[in-house]
Amino acid sequence: MRTLILNKAGLDGEVRKRVVALAKVAVECFNSEDWQALGVHAGQLDVITRHDRLLRSLSFNVPDYAGNANAVLFRLVEIDRTNLDIIA
Repeated sequence: MRTLILNKAGLDGEVRKRVVALAKVAVECFNSEDWQALGVHAGQLDVITRHDRLLRSLSFNVPDYAGNANAVLFRLVEIDRTNLDIIA
């Protein structure tokens, strides 16, 4: 199902691979302030702050944090593909 959504958004395989790789880096390196700064730079702070689990799973160091990070980064790129350059 997720693949179908990404294909509808026009994200090709290379873009998806790049987002996944960037998400791995974000999971390893980002703190709450980094996520919020990314949202500001992308003009999509609400995507970060309104995600129901991203910042919470980060702060409690729970296993679903990586999945939440993936979901948020994909959402940012789905909204505006130029956000990929901001993330990178």
